[in-house]
Amino acid sequence: MMDEVYLGEPIRVRIREVVPAARTIKLSLRAQEDLPALFLGKPRTFTRYDLEVGMKIPGFVRRITPVWGYVDVGADCLGSVHIIDHYRPKDRYGFDMNVQCHSSAETAYPVGSKQMFYVKKITDSQLVLSQRAPRFRQPGATDNNKNPMERRKPGDLPDSMMDTPIEKMKWRYDEETKRKQAAEKEEWKPKVLFVDEFLDQAMEPDDAMDSWVAQTEASLFGEAEGEDDDGEDMEEGAGGSFGSWKDGARQDDDDYDQVDEEFADDEFAEDDFVDGDFQSSQGFGKALDGWVLDDEKPGELARKGKGLSENEVEDFFDYDPNEDIGRRR
Repeated sequence: MMDEVYLGEPIRVRIREVVPAARTIKLSLRAQEDLPALFLGKPRTFTRYDLEVGMKIPGFVRRITPVWGYVDVGADCLGSVHIIDHYRPKDRYGFDMNVQCHSSAETAYPVGSKQMFYVKKITDSQLVLSQRAPRFRQPGATDNNKNPMERRKPGDLPDSMMDTPIEKMKWRYDEETKRKQAAEKEEWKPKVLFVDEFLDQAMEPDDAMDSWVAQTEASLFGEAEGEDDDGEDMEEGAGGSFGSWKDGARQDDDDYDQVDEEFADDEFAEDDFVDGDFQSSQGFGKALDGWVLDDEKPGELARKGKGLSENEVEDFFDYDPNEDIGRRR
């Protein structure tokens, strides 16, 4: 536009539209609009405000500039498309292939050609198009194949996007709530590898394993019962030993009493006890008479003791039994 007119230059324009409520006026330097009354055989019944971001629509290229192309999409104004938004094929990974780049709009958008475009941006002053689908769908976007004439009603939510961030957040919250409620009602059955197969095999009868388990249980229970019997036998043995010891001690006491009685009732010979031969200065022969065996004659031990020397007698009385401790016999 700056190449056509200059500041302060008087020009003749054509008034296209006046909106008193919005206090706007649209002008044009063209003597007449080059948009035909029909578009694809149908009247132009919608404006650019009936379009939505992300919508896929057909269009005819009407005019071009070095880097811009102006496309008739059936609305009340032309849409503009830049050469950088020209269609590019995609590889098998879904990325654009930069195998062909255009340096001018003349080769990218030939005048009069029919091509498919996506609505990239809508403002009060322009309609921006692109031949590449938007990578990030903006709020207000709708299905690409939706017809502009079938504009959705106010309050109806699109299939995948919301009109405002608040509605989008509410939709996400509702979806998350539904997912949690469904997860709570769902029965939890974790899948563990080889566990189901192992349980199925365990449910099948196995005679060999059952017999081995029965034998093992019998042996274990038998050992446990044997240990209990051993404990009872040990207790009974301890009680029997104590009882036998008591019986033996009682029998020994009875035998001792019986021996004393028999000793008291025994008959002694006249020469078993002698008078005066075994009295000594130590005192054990003063109160009681000495008792000797029948093979010893009275006075024989006294005669034998007279033959000992003084050293032998001293050794006999000086004998200390503690000196023999540790001696080998």
